[in-house]
Amino acid sequence: MSASNCINAKAGQGLVSKPRAKAAAKRIKEIREALIAGGEPPASAATMAETQYGAELTRETANQKWRIINEVRVQKQMDDAVAGATGRLGGMAIKMVDDLDFDARSIHKSMMGRIGEFLEKTRPDLLGRMSDPAEWLDILKAMTGEAVASPAAKRMAGAITDMNEWARKKLNSYGYNIGKLENWGLPHSHNATSIGKAKLATWMPEIDNLLDWSNMINGKTGMPFGVVPSQAFREEYLTAVYKSIVYGRDSKNPEWGVSVQGAVLERHRELKFKNTQAWVDYNAKYGAADPHSTLLMHMDQMSRHIAIAKQFGPTPEVALKYLEDVIANKSAVKDVGFDAALRAQGGARHALRMLRVMQGGIGPNGAVGAFSARFLSTTRKVITAALLDRAIIISAPSDLNSARIAAQAIGANPANFMSTYVNLLKDEIAGGGATRDDLLRQQHVLDSFANPGVTSSRFQAEYPAAAFAEVLSNASMRIQGLTAHTDALRESVRHMMAGEFASNMTKGFADLNPGFRKLMEDSNVTEADWDLFRNSGGLFTASNGATFLSPLMWHRSTTLAPDVADDLFLKMQGVTERLAELAVPTRSLIAQGVMNPVAWGLAPGSAPYELIKSAGMFKSFLGAFVINQARIIGMKQGMAAKTAYVGELVVTMTMVGALATQVGDMLLGRDPRPMDDEGFWIGAALRGGALGPVGDILNAGQTSWGGGLPGYLAGPIPQLAQDAFELGPGNLFSAAAQALDGDEIDVNLMGDLMKFQKRYTPMWQTPLAAGGAAFDRIISDQIQLFLDPDSLDDMRKAAQRSENLFGYSNNWMPGSVLPDRLPNPATAFGG
Repeated sequence: MSASNCINAKAGQGLVSKPRAKAAAKRIKEIREALIAGGEPPASAATMAETQYGAELTRETANQKWRIINEVRVQKQMDDAVAGATGRLGGMAIKMVDDLDFDARSIHKSMMGRIGEFLEKTRPDLLGRMSDPAEWLDILKAMTGEAVASPAAKRMAGAITDMNEWARKKLNSYGYNIGKLENWGLPHSHNATSIGKAKLATWMPEIDNLLDWSNMINGKTGMPFGVVPSQAFREEYLTAVYKSIVYGRDSKNPEWGVSVQGAVLERHRELKFKNTQAWVDYNAKYGAADPHSTLLMHMDQMSRHIAIAKQFGPTPEVALKYLEDVIANKSAVKDVGFDAALRAQGGARHALRMLRVMQGGIGPNGAVGAFSARFLSTTRKVITAALLDRAIIISAPSDLNSARIAAQAIGANPANFMSTYVNLLKDEIAGGGATRDDLLRQQHVLDSFANPGVTSSRFQAEYPAAAFAEVLSNASMRIQGLTAHTDALRESVRHMMAGEFASNMTKGFADLNPGFRKLMEDSNVTEADWDLFRNSGGLFTASNGATFLSPLMWHRSTTLAPDVADDLFLKMQGVTERLAELAVPTRSLIAQGVMNPVAWGLAPGSAPYELIKSAGMFKSFLGAFVINQARIIGMKQGMAAKTAYVGELVVTMTMVGALATQVGDMLLGRDPRPMDDEGFWIGAALRGGALGPVGDILNAGQTSWGGGLPGYLAGPIPQLAQDAFELGPGNLFSAAAQALDGDEIDVNLMGDLMKFQKRYTPMWQTPLAAGGAAFDRIISDQIQLFLDPDSLDDMRKAAQRSENLFGYSNNWMPGSVLPDRLPNPATAFGG
């Protein structure tokens, strides 16, 4: 009896539901007809179709069972967590999602460590290009099973393949179902815009000649083609692929009532290319990202999905809604009161917004939305390169102060990270060195090697922008030294933590420094966890004899069972990542749950999204700073210690802000400002405390992009639009009005043009490129004077008004090619 007859018989006996029997018959018929269309004889096609359907049914049954097991696992985790909660329930969901951020960072660092040699070898240059592209091509070939001569390429390809396989298995262990594909290589994303503009008639023959048809999987049968199909079949097949890419997958078979409960990753390869070079050629023309960036984005995506799936399974929003219900139930059982219940509900809703940020949000709506999102993202990236071109002046002393405070909070000696920091900066200048090699052996890889935009994302996380804007933004961070500083300081703090783990190996949990212990408790580390970690090997001895217990190296060398080791690694590396965040603020998922439009389900390119995005520019760093300080205060024992810390923080922030203000003014050709005015110190305190633009408002009456407090709240995009209007239509309307009134036309076109150029030219004030006053006076002013010689008086009068209003003096007056005199530091003290 055939499978179809067997199913029909069981349906007639009531052993199988009629809808299921009908669906089975439909699927078997679909496979059989596709095989016949591909050239298979009808008799063998029928047998093959039934066999294939049986295999599909077996897999689906196993997958369904696995999904149920993981749903039960997640549900039990939620139940146990709420049942064991002893404090307020309001922040419980927030804490659970916030932990995911540090778990994802830990997983990402572990994945980086697994391919450290590759990341070191191919790290991006100043223009964002990867180093050694020839070896990278060999690596790609080795990853897809092609023969290569380079042993290093084979070794690095093996490391990448092993990393990807580890991530696949780990995600599957938490409820996903990603099948293994031999010689998989890298994920591929089509650029729908490029393909759509090329049209089907151009795209189809180009890709047809690059595909390995015989080894491709027929989507209708789930089986390899085996032979090259007919041209008619290939054209039909590729037409369907084209429409799916350009119009979306759901354009093929619209269904009523389909809901998406969470992103389910699939390792799906519908198109298989003849060889690596064929794929590289196709990707260069029709791909969404270059291969190197694709790998780095894949690592980031997988680390986030693994962290989320571990806690909430493959349908995280469903799990989080269940957690909200369990918290509400416990609130009712305990009768916590109306206000406490509302706080618990609000906490769960905020946790959902944080989760959306973690998942990455939704895409733009339609072609107009996509164009708007990309255009405004590109604009913000360019503005970032212009407005943060002196960020190093405030960031370096502020971060060093934060790192010092964070080290003291756990009882560590700040000198431990400072020596490593200085040596890493030396290695950066030299392009490598003993300190960086020493860290690499411990699985430490500098963050920017795996994410070139990690430094700029401290201040502004963005929707993908045009490539040139990404290059500008990243180059600005690198040229001024901010990327090297951030890399070196964060890795130095992580290294310091490894030293603290090693130096405390003989101490029990209760004997640890209170701040150190509190940091571990925030990472859910228990006494049993600490005992297991410190007694299970992994100690590294550096060339100078110092010992380190790095969770990254411990994870690769421990003999503990893999699942136990993975769970313990996440906790201990989470401690390290928390300290690195306290030392060098980058982002806060808690703050992003409020400030990021993704959290509110808004689509990039839509008006609400873009308005919130502009208003939030350069404020994500502020949110992270505030959250971090609250955490450090929570690590202090007793009100006296907390108060003393706040006092120290205010004083040190004020000194940092004062230093940045004076150095910034001197780079702009001004003498230091008198420091006997209380307004100066208030502005310095705000600037040193991550409220730089507000400090600018108090010290200079406006932000660096113009405008006062309203301009700060709205962000730089509205001011940019206003400046652009004044430069073009504004001057045109003014000239037209003067002509109609019979007056002489007198507009300030050159003045507005130079103001616009100075304000928005990327890297114009970058200190290490002699930006600031030098560029303004030698280039901008001379162009303005050449085109409008009468503007000198206006330039000098404006400078004099600023001197009178804010109390500083210009030592390099506008219009002068050379400074009028050297800066006078004595003006800071009234001299």
